[in-house]
Amino acid sequence: MEDLGKLPKLTDFLNSIPPDDEKAKRRISILLARALAGLHEAGVYVRDPSKNILLDDKGNRILFYFIDFDSVIPYRPLTLRRIARVLQHCIRPPGRVDMFTDEERVLYIKEYLRSRSKQEWFDTLLYIV
Repeated sequence: MEDLGKLPKLTDFLNSIPPDDEKAKRRISILLARALAGLHEAGVYVRDPSKNILLDDKGNRILFYFIDFDSVIPYRPLTLRRIARVLQHCIRPPGRVDMFTDEERVLYIKEYLRSRSKQEWFDTLLYIV
């Protein structure tokens, strides 16, 4: 266990981004997609990831810390429906569900799929997320 200090949760971090800051939203959506893809490639399914992701904004890069894995369900397969639920849960912060435009959500989904080499899932995930 390591003391990470006072780092914001994903939802708090997203809520701190001004609605018109397209560059910041694009950056976080790409990095978040890659982080979630890595988690899923490791076979980890967490029901409520946005509550359990801390971010450390190091200026030119963001570090994601996945915490409290007591809700990890190792025996459940990562179905498309579960993946879509996680992706949607992370990109739509409470109170700002329309924070990301359709174009930004498409970029997020494409980056996730590219990171996992699963581009054939695009139409299905786009429909769900």
